Amino acid sequence: GQVERIGARTVGRSIRLRLRRLPEHAERLARALAILEQSDLLQAARLAGLEEAEAAEAAELLATAGILEPGRPLTFIHPIVRSGIYSELSSGERAQGHRRAARVLAEQPGAQDRVARHLLASEPAGDGWVVEQLVEAACAAGKHGAPESEAVLLRRALAEPPPPGDRFALLLDLGMAEASAGLADWAEHLQQAVDTAPNAEVAGGS
Repeated sequence: GQVERIGARTVGRSIRLRLRRLPEHAERLARALAILEQSDLLQAARLAGLEEAEAAEAAELLATAGILEPGRPLTFIHPIVRSGIYSELSSGERAQGHRRAARVLAEQPGAQDRVARHLLASEPAGDGWVVEQLVEAACAAGKHGAPESEAVLLRRALAEPPPPGDRFALLLDLGMAEASAGLADWAEHLQQAVDTAPNAEVAGGS
């Protein structure tokens, strides 16, 4: 891991110098693709804020420069090249990029897992759409017998945070997922669920 981090920083400096010699739209596409890791042209173009024709030209320039593989989907020549470009982004750029990538990918059928991964890498911002996407992904993980993944997604949904009226149900689901996965915090989260439950819920439970 340390070797990869050092390599990514070194490659990042080298790639940054190479990108500076290319037109600005090529750098924008490379930075967008570093967020997406791999992508079709249209999605990468949307994330980079480019027209499709501009993005196609940028992809050709990046392939000629030895940064991307030729052809489709858009793919870096090596994971460490992607890591090098990603390491040059600020933490804010990464967080915003992942949130925007999630919205772009959400329009594609069957992309729920990728959407959730990008949202996990974004920063909390009180966005109800983000909470909905994470809860849907958590439910899917629970149905597929992956309570640990369900718990990770629910924790992130709670950090967003959700509307106050939704905290009880999410804390309850989180505690149950953690208990199922054998994680240590399940009792604490179930207690928090009880503490935040509407009076009607508590009365019905008692």
